[in-house]
Amino acid sequence: MISAFVASWGYFAVFFGTLLEGETILIAAGFAAHRGLLDWRVVVLVAIAGGTLGDQLAFLLGRWKGAALIERFPALAQRKPRVDAILAPRCPENLPPTPCG
Repeated sequence: MISAFVASWGYFAVFFGTLLEGETILIAAGFAAHRGLLDWRVVVLVAIAGGTLGDQLAFLLGRWKGAALIERFPALAQRKPRVDAILAPRCPENLPPTPCG
């Protein structure tokens, strides 16, 4: 029963798992590929696609709504000066103010 579920929904689960949290789902996908339930080449391609899309969506969320999220959650606002101090030496002067303070 589980084998049929993994064979049917495995790549879908790998994509959405890597979209959110890649390392944990990739261990399970690697095991399923080892057992012959999934093709490891497709697992790698789907994981790359899901991980890349997840990173880009997180970046865009921070870029567009980062200030609103910092205002909404006070714990984030308390950490912002420290993050800005870490990023400041690495940010060229000609970048927009959002990622570098």
